[in-house]
Amino acid sequence: VNIIGKDLSSGQTLTSYVGPGPPPTTGLHRYVLLVYKQKAEILDTEWGDKNRASWSAANFAKKHDLGDPVAGNFFQAKNAVQ
Repeated sequence: VNIIGKDLSSGQTLTSYVGPGPPPTTGLHRYVLLVYKQKAEILDTEWGDKNRASWSAANFAKKHDLGDPVAGNFFQAKNAVQ
């Protein structure tokens, strides 16, 4: 968050990236990556790894008045043990 212009090093990390890890025998899982343009600095200290399972991108965007995403991508992954 809080990236100034195109300078990624100016931003702050709210939580570290954790790659996909779907449980065995659960089939394909979708992973979505979204990019928003911020209107103001985000000072969110409520986020953390303990909240990852219940976190909502829509709620985060609404809370911080982010509007619609300006970019996005997705991928699917499944556990190799099926």
